Amino acid sequence: MYNITDYSTKVRNINVDIIKCIAVFLVVSVHFCLNNGFYETTISCPRMYVMVCIRTFSMMCVPLFLLITGFLMNKKEFSKKFYFGLKRILIPYTIISLFTLIIRVLLHDYSFFKDVNYFTGFLDFNLIGYAWYVDMYIGLFLLIPFINKMFSDKFKDTVLLCTLLFLTMLPSICSGPTFFIKNWETIWPLTYYVFGAYISRYNLKLKTKNSLLMFIFFMSFFIILNCIITHNKLWNLHSFDSWGGLENVITSTLFFILILNLRFNISEKFKKVISYIANLSLGIYLSSFIFDSIYYYFLNTNISDVTAKLNMYPVIVPASFLSAVILAIITDYIYKLIDNYIFKNKKNMPKI
Repeated sequence: MYNITDYSTKVRNINVDIIKCIAVFLVVSVHFCLNNGFYETTISCPRMYVMVCIRTFSMMCVPLFLLITGFLMNKKEFSKKFYFGLKRILIPYTIISLFTLIIRVLLHDYSFFKDVNYFTGFLDFNLIGYAWYVDMYIGLFLLIPFINKMFSDKFKDTVLLCTLLFLTMLPSICSGPTFFIKNWETIWPLTYYVFGAYISRYNLKLKTKNSLLMFIFFMSFFIILNCIITHNKLWNLHSFDSWGGLENVITSTLFFILILNLRFNISEKFKKVISYIANLSLGIYLSSFIFDSIYYYFLNTNISDVTAKLNMYPVIVPASFLSAVILAIITDYIYKLIDNYIFKNKKNMPKI
């Protein structure tokens, strides 16, 4: 299946593909905390602190995808061809929505899913519980040609990036109700897009050792800080740990630059596997909702203690990920059939 940040490139960048694979696995990983009762449990023991570590690290997932989008698509221009790229988002979303609907109907006797109107749920992206990202991304996609027009020279682009960081990241530090620009922090997807574009346009690099040490330092610092803030409390999402907050901007950007500039000595066959999984990332992301709903239902039914559920992380997260990969492969096959017969794109015709 098409990856929503991928189609603008002709030569594959294996580093970007590796980041995509990591990012989509982190999506499944961060949902471990969402689905196992973590947010309703007091954080007061070593096992809960381990889950704080998992959540803090895994929150890089969405920022990484948006950084990749800016990195790959910052040269796209206004054209009919560009807007046809929406089919690479909407068709897979529709296919997986149909799979989700079928599973909902077949398993209606189980409380896997929250009640939702199937028709309106498809239109407002609530049928698939994780489809808020598609909703957000479509808006970003439509703005991309116009955002790209804003780029001019390095100085002005630096000011643009700093302005977006000021509007979206700074309020996560100064989160008091009197902070005069707090309402602008919701445009954080633009910040990540421009940051990714800036890295691409100006070949922003750090020495591998420096980027690794900086990433380890900041990730460790934020993990410790999160443990201190949440000690003997329920998890309370603080602003700088939100998607566009200080914590995730720093860690995800450093991680992106680190992996982007590494040299990977891997075989061509393994590169093809990585690239294939990277292309399935949207399908994996959306499909994981079905399997998370089922697997965590049985996990929570059979194990009530949240701390004991940590033992299942090495089982349930890979299981959900691999199950989602299989459904994403099926979706990819259907998508290519549709792309061939409706859009006459014969190069995407799947082999039988």
